[in-house]
Amino acid sequence: GGAELTARLREWSPVADPASRTYTVKVEPLRVSEAVRLALGSSAVVNFSLPASPGVWVPLSALYSRTASPRLWVVDEKSLTVHSVQARITADGLRDNGVMLELSDPNGVRLGQLIVTAGANLLREGQKVRLPSATPATIR
Repeated sequence: GGAELTARLREWSPVADPASRTYTVKVEPLRVSEAVRLALGSSAVVNFSLPASPGVWVPLSALYSRTASPRLWVVDEKSLTVHSVQARITADGLRDNGVMLELSDPNGVRLGQLIVTAGANLLREGQKVRLPSATPATIR
């Protein structure tokens, strides 16, 4: 009925409904007085308020490790060689098939850099690489 309620995300279905291509999301009102006003199984328009992202998401396949700390390969687009940088993962960084990396480290990955996302465990420092013919994805 037009009321605005504050709620917490309780469940988010990873599979879309085949007919509507929508995802079921279940929320739980934070105040009991608001929960009483809702009919069981109600549908609603939901707006999410999320904090600003602390970094950038990269697929797990971009990470490799030969020591205790994870690293990733950054491509030098002029020389077409790779160099390794430390991957600083945020506190709640593991998400689905990827991780959220911090961007605050001046020696780490930065926005606008091209990274390797496949075959990272096969590369060596300074190795020449070939860019795909399609437009490469950069950190944004």
